[in-house]
This record gives sequence, structure tokens and C-alpha cells, in this order.
Amino acid sequence: MLYGLYGGTFFCNVLFYMKLLRGLPEENVMAFNTLYMFLCTAGVLSYGFLHEKWGAGVRAGVLYGTLVLCCGGSLGLWLGGLPPLLAVPLFALPYGYVSGHIAYLASCLVPLARQGRFIGVGLGLCNLALYFALYLPEPYQLLLVLGALAAAAGIIRHQGEVLPAGEEKTKWQGEVLGRHLPLAVLIAAALGLLVGFDDGIFFPRLEEYGLTFATSRLFMAAGYFLAGWAADLLPLYLPVIALVAKGVPVFVRAGSDDFALALLSYTDAFFTGALIILVIRLFFWAAPFTSRPRLWAGMGRGLELPMSALGALFGVAYLEQQGLSLIVACHGALLLICALLFYRAMLIYADIKEDPFAAETLNFRFSDGINYLTGLESVPKLHDLPLRPPATQEELLEDLRRAYSFTEREMEVLGSVLVEDAISDIAASLCVSERTVKFHISNLLKKTGCKNQNELRDKIKRIGM
Repeated sequence: MLYGLYGGTFFCNVLFYMKLLRGLPEENVMAFNTLYMFLCTAGVLSYGFLHEKWGAGVRAGVLYGTLVLCCGGSLGLWLGGLPPLLAVPLFALPYGYVSGHIAYLASCLVPLARQGRFIGVGLGLCNLALYFALYLPEPYQLLLVLGALAAAAGIIRHQGEVLPAGEEKTKWQGEVLGRHLPLAVLIAAALGLLVGFDDGIFFPRLEEYGLTFATSRLFMAAGYFLAGWAADLLPLYLPVIALVAKGVPVFVRAGSDDFALALLSYTDAFFTGALIILVIRLFFWAAPFTSRPRLWAGMGRGLELPMSALGALFGVAYLEQQGLSLIVACHGALLLICALLFYRAMLIYADIKEDPFAAETLNFRFSDGINYLTGLESVPKLHDLPLRPPATQEELLEDLRRAYSFTEREMEVLGSVLVEDAISDIAASLCVSERTVKFHISNLLKKTGCKNQNELRDKIKRIGM
């Protein structure tokens, strides 16, 4: 249901936005684009600062109220009852608020190792739905928007209140993410400008771009699916691929013919997903370790949207009037800045010198067992484990926890596995589902390089000898 909530609300957002642009005079497009993006961010900020100040009943009422306002803005725009200057705030500000809540739910409920796929699948399905929706008559588009918003209300009610899931990561990792949150802000801002520079190509050619927009949704969907997979399995290579790919527009933006514009539209749609997922996932990951998780969970898009609006505004108002050499220079400089920021982030995430139980002074293995340099699982060998001869089983378990970066919940499951408790008994004792227990056992096996529970028990017995 969370996939549907995430993709469905984004679907409403894009469909409303495209309906807005189609009905605007060309000279007003940039102004309304900037207004729309900043209002969405204002909604995310409002959620982050205000939501926790109210009681549970008020919070639920406000969320349902924002969805009702989104419905009102949609009705006003499609039926012509409201001018765009009123319809846009009525939709965009509440949408930003509810999208902040959805981002918070995702950061709490989606495991770190699946966050990339969650974002990629959600937004990929959204763009597939957009491809078909854009060919429908406008009254049917309105019905889809209203139906998706009504479904979102039901899913939000079902999810209820959740708390940050920071306990699933180590305390040390959380401290690192918290200390370097400004770097994440810089990355989001720089990537937003980069996306905006490319958007600035299309706004002056909105009529021609409209001919390729629907088909470009298929390319964007494929890009999201691929980037979501890469974000989880090959996280180091994703920014490299994305930044190299974002250099493609430089080579085709000088062309004014329809073929060049279509080529740019499709390539940009395919590769933009990688940048968007990078930004969103970065804040999903960091949010539980901040003092305001509700605020920072949604700030990936909350920062990217206004910066992309400013980038597009600068591109249309200035860059498009200049020669190709200046365009290439600005685009190249921004790509270089993004590359340097990603390199700095990679070094910070890899620097585990503060962890006294690290097997190396520099590696890319996090608690999910993935090597962030190669994308492959990286499991410590027995002779590399910094274990002291344990005097008790408690000391052995503590050494294992620190050596393999087990979470507290995984340690609880491990204790039951060692005494050969059945999965149903473990689930009952921990008050969780059997599916959750199996998920934690799978993580234990992956981190230790074991194939099954018997091999895991034998391996720990050998370590304890």
C-alpha cells in the first residue's frame, strides 16, 4: 500500500502540473513553475515544523484536510471555477504537506536495503500511469486525480502513527549522517540546479515538447526502475552513471530541429530518475538520525524542487540567450561540483576510523552487508574479526554485534536462533510477524556469509572456542 500511496500522490501532482502548464499563456509559464515548486517546498516545511506540535486527532484531521484541499484545487483547475493563481496554492501547498508525511512514513517503514527500489518502483509506476492518463479526455483525468487522492486518504488512515526506524542502523552511522547533513543539503541543491538547467531547454519550446511528453513518460519509467535497482545494489556507480548521462543534453541542446528536441526529451527523462532517486534516498536514510525526522525525510524533493525552478528560470532568462560555449561551461562546472560533492560524501561514508572494531581503516561496507566500492557483499573473514577471547556468551554476542554491525533486533533474533527456537516461537516472543523474523534471519545470514541457520550456529560456535 505504501508503494501505491507514494506513486499515487506523485501521479496527482504531475497530472495537475501538466494541466496547469497547458492552460497558461507562454509568458506566464516560468512564473507559475517557480511559484508551484516553492509552494510545494513550503508545504514540506510546514509538515516538518508543525505536524508534531498537534495531538494525534488533530494531525489526522490536518492530513485529511490537505487531501480535501488538493481535491478542491483540482476541481477548480479542471472545471475552470478558479483562476490558476488561486488553484495553484490550493493544490501545491497541501500537496507538499502530505508528501512530507508520505516521505516520513517511507523513511520509517522501508528498510535501507530496499529504499532505492521503493522509490524507483513507486515513481516508475506513476509515470506508466501518466502515459496512459495523458491520452484520456480531461474529465477522466480529473476523476483519476480525485480517486487517487481518496485512496491516499484511506492508506494514510491504515498506516497510522509510526516512529523513526533509526535503530535499524548503527549508532555510529547515525552520528556520521547527522554531522554531515549540510553536505546532503548541498548535494540536493546542486542536483536541483542541474535538473533545472535541463528543464530550461523545454520551457521556451513547450508546444513542441508537449508532443513528446507522453512518450517520454515511458523512458522515465524505465529510468526509475533501473535507477531504483542500481541505488540498492550498485550505489557507488549510480551517481557516476547519472552525472555522465546528464552531460548528454550539452551535445544536443544546440539543435533546434524536432529530432534534437525529441532526443533530448527522451534521454533527459531516462537519466533524470537516477538523480531524483539519489536525492530522495539520501534524506530517507539520514532523517531518522536528525532531531526533526519529519522535516528531513521529505527535504530531498523539498530542496530539489525550488532549486530546479531557479535553475530553469536562470536557463530561460539568461543561458538560452547566450552562446553555446557559455552554456557548456555552466553545465560542465555544475557537473564538476556535483562530482566533487559525491566524492566527498563517498569518503565520509567510507571513513570508519572512529569505529574501533573496524577490520580496515577504509572500506565501504555498511550494516546491510553491501560493499559500496564494488556493489558486492563484503563479509569479514574469521581471521579478520577483531574479537577478544570471550569469557561469557554475553561477551561473545557483543563482539559479534560490533564485528558484523548487527542491529539490536538482529541480536535478539540471533540469540533465539542459537538456542534453535522455531520461527513461530521467535515471532511470538518478540511480538512481530514470522515474515519479519525471516527477514532478520536473512540479514544475519547475509552479513555472516552463511547459507542457513545450521551453518550460522556452527560458525559462531567456532568463533567462541
